[in-house]
Order: sequence, then structure tokens, then C-alpha cells
Amino acid sequence: MSSRSPGASAGDSNPDTRPLPPRPNLERERKHAKALLRQLRAQLPALRHIAGHEDLDTDEVAATDDHHVKVRRKRDPGPLFPWERVLAAVDLQRLQTSM
Repeated sequence: MSSRSPGASAGDSNPDTRPLPPRPNLERERKHAKALLRQLRAQLPALRHIAGHEDLDTDEVAATDDHHVKVRRKRDPGPLFPWERVLAAVDLQRLQTSM
């Protein structure tokens, strides 16, 4: 799985290695994710594992700014998302994929 490097230069032509932009709404995303996962746990008591798009959809497509560069199609919730904190709050584990 590719991830963006915080030390990459802004002129890097590969979108997967450019610095990550700030996520001002990360706390709000975390709060909403916990609420959704709690609701899912209430409706599906046997639920034990959860995954994001980034875990399951590993297809690569041409970058919009350079069709010669391949990037991951789905990256949400993304590398800055605090999975550990969210999952600890709702008693779930992140699905381990072999992709």
C-alpha cells in the first residue's frame, strides 16, 4: 500500500508522495465515525471488524493531473484518520486484509 510521505517535496509529481494537506475536520470525522459505528454495533451485535475504502478498494487509476501516474482510487478515510482511537471507543477491530 502506498502512503504519502510528509517529507516529500511540494514539486513531487507523484500524488501519492506529496505532503498531506491539513485535516481541520478530523475531530468531527472521528466523532461521526464513532456514532455511526455505535449504531452499526447496536443493529449488528455480531459485528467485530470494520474496514475503510482504503482497505478494500486497492485499484489504481490514472492521476487527474498526470495520466502517466497511477494512484489509489479510494483512499478514505485516509492515512491521518485515527483508527485506533475510534475503534477502541466502539469495541471493534480493523479488518486485516491480505491485499
